Amino acid sequence: IPLIGPFTGAMGLRSPVDPYIFNIRASYNDETRKIVDQFLFLGLKKIAVFYQDDAYGMAGLTGVQKALAAHNLKPVATGTVKRNTVDVAGALASILPSKPDLIVEVGTYTEVAAFNQQAIAKGYGGQFANVSFVGSEALAKALGPEGNGVIITQVVPFPFSTVTPLVREYQAAMNSAGHKGDYDFTSLEGYIDAKVLVQALRKAGKTLTRASLMDALNSMGNENLGGFTVHFSPDNHSGSDYVDTTSITASGGFRH
Repeated sequence: IPLIGPFTGAMGLRSPVDPYIFNIRASYNDETRKIVDQFLFLGLKKIAVFYQDDAYGMAGLTGVQKALAAHNLKPVATGTVKRNTVDVAGALASILPSKPDLIVEVGTYTEVAAFNQQAIAKGYGGQFANVSFVGSEALAKALGPEGNGVIITQVVPFPFSTVTPLVREYQAAMNSAGHKGDYDFTSLEGYIDAKVLVQALRKAGKTLTRASLMDALNSMGNENLGGFTVHFSPDNHSGSDYVDTTSITASGGFRH
């Protein structure tokens, strides 16, 4: 049976294509490329990487390295933190002397919050940017006022806006379920995943089988969900490369 919408951007679930895994969210490569390209466009080339010392962190580091290599650049510094710890002293010592314009962060919100707060205390005045897996709301809460301006890439549209039909539909569903105003990036992603499944079930027809469901998913060549498009084929199970950027506000909210 298919696995639809795993909550990860890891390339290991994307390449080579697994016939039973249907990724909907963009990859970490997509997210880190968005960050790098945006800052290079602004003329800021000194980019460092703070990452968790595991497969997730390495995937983010690799994404940044690839994005920079496309412009004949390399990270000016890197620093790691062991998983499930907040011992960031070594990472700070490795990264801060290079005085980067931007530090791309690939870790959990607890690690990132510890690193940012200590970096600021040591006088760092540059920019921080994270991939979506960090947990936007949790990071904003952990950082408090020091979160103002921290960038987080997102793999879904802005859930607090009503610009796209998909988000309006999602908000209406949340409201009817008794969660009016409780909008966030994670629940919108779950809504998108469920919508893809429902569309596939409809395409599969009344006589549902495992094979017909797989065929329905593989035939989603350009499925517009209302401002968010998913495209699958037998040779491509990376349904979306959509990446947007947000930043934390002084009050702990998000700006688009």
